[in-house]
Amino acid sequence: MFTDRFKSLFRVSLLLALGTLAGLAAAHREQGQRKLVDDMEVELGIVPSEDLRGRPAGTPEKSMHAGVPKGKAQYHVLIAVFNRKTKQRISDAVVEATVGEVGFRGERKKLDPMAINDTITYGNYFRMPGVGPYVIAVKIRTPGMARAAEVRFDHKHE
Repeated sequence: MFTDRFKSLFRVSLLLALGTLAGLAAAHREQGQRKLVDDMEVELGIVPSEDLRGRPAGTPEKSMHAGVPKGKAQYHVLIAVFNRKTKQRISDAVVEATVGEVGFRGERKKLDPMAINDTITYGNYFRMPGVGPYVIAVKIRTPGMARAAEVRFDHKHE
């Protein structure tokens, strides 16, 4: 039914589309959820609050930040901070994040230090309705720093 020319054009179009998708996937992997800033490595984690509501009573995840908020658009934003050279976790930082959709001001909150499994991570809940894209701007200050280190992550719910 299809002409040979149509089949040839279809194959070329399909190969171009697959090549573009592979390139986008590679770019996403390279972007990752880890950034380097000053003498620190900063890792981002995002967990839907729905995933935390099902945890048993008495677990740290259930009670941190005054409890898991209600609503489907709530997400727990987690930041882990490491010394770039030694790879040791930094546990005495003051961390703040602003989370908002691209082009909007966003919501700014202090990220509370959380001790889970003998490690310190910083986190808080943010409202993120829709798939995004979102900008997560993080400021980190450790004792002795003249200025806060700033790092930006881009996020889109999948």
